[in-house]
Amino acid sequence: MAALFREKISNYVINEQVEVDTADHEDHTFSGVMFTIEAKSALPVDFIQVTSLSVRGALGQLTVWVTPDSWTGKHEKKEAWTKVFDGNHQPSLWELKPLQFTDPVIIPRGCSVGVYVHSKRLGDESIVYDNQRSRYTHEDDFIRVGPGLAHLSNVPFNGSHPWGAWRERRQFVGRVSYGAKFELWNPDPKVHVAFPRPFKGLVEFFLMIKPQDNCPLSWMSNDILFFILNMCRWDWVPPGPRLQAQLEAEREEAEQVRQREGAAAEEEPMGSGRSSMLHWLRNHFGGATQPAYDDSDDDAYFDDTEEQEGDSDGSGSGSDGSEESDDSEESECGGGGGVG
Repeated sequence: MAALFREKISNYVINEQVEVDTADHEDHTFSGVMFTIEAKSALPVDFIQVTSLSVRGALGQLTVWVTPDSWTGKHEKKEAWTKVFDGNHQPSLWELKPLQFTDPVIIPRGCSVGVYVHSKRLGDESIVYDNQRSRYTHEDDFIRVGPGLAHLSNVPFNGSHPWGAWRERRQFVGRVSYGAKFELWNPDPKVHVAFPRPFKGLVEFFLMIKPQDNCPLSWMSNDILFFILNMCRWDWVPPGPRLQAQLEAEREEAEQVRQREGAAAEEEPMGSGRSSMLHWLRNHFGGATQPAYDDSDDDAYFDDTEEQEGDSDGSGSGSDGSEESDDSEESECGGGGGVG
């Protein structure tokens, strides 16, 4: 009888606990950084649960905020964000310090959240972040960490700063700690399609077995076979040699693309203005001896004087100098992730 009542979601809270570190090139330090975390849909994951971020720098009074979908168009709208961490940290210039959330951030499969890490400390050395070097800051089987904005003001969401409050094409430096909760297989096309090819092959094999002696599986009804498959994890079926070679080739190709994007970003000076060129020259001709925290950080006055001169209409609150519409269409995720 139990074979007729199959579970849809695993009954343990989290199946995988993962900690991933992003690349760290020590490009910049200032007051904050916004970015996105996306729960990928390639695997049968019900949701991703982010429990903490880790950062380094002079730190101080830190807060972490999240918003459904993305930070885009919300970087100065405090009411659109939920605070998940608030605490004071002593400086930690080289070691990552964890910021444990009061409640985990839940990101449903195929959805994303905007994340904002900020320090109220005065000065420009609070949080380390990098120039954007590729399409994604980090990508694995479960999540993508996207690029975003850097914030130069020590007041959260503040759009005013003598040098301009925001910098585009920046990326998070630190660690993301998260767990994944898996779906269980069921004879539903929408569920079946999310499972890897080797698992789908096992399902087809079970259903093609003809009744025969000395094969107990062949004596079982489809309901019993479905119950067995329902209790199997998605990764219990290893790929065959041919598929394994194909998957490795796809991973190598993706890694080569990422490396090419990174190399192109290294060769091209980021942004515009005199200080960006100075930063590029420093990296290429003296970067190895330059300290990570230096007053000559390129998030400085020169980088925005030209931008402010060209932004005479006073609307420079956004990263692109234009106002964002308050009316946004709701995503297929129904508002994206949230606090669990």
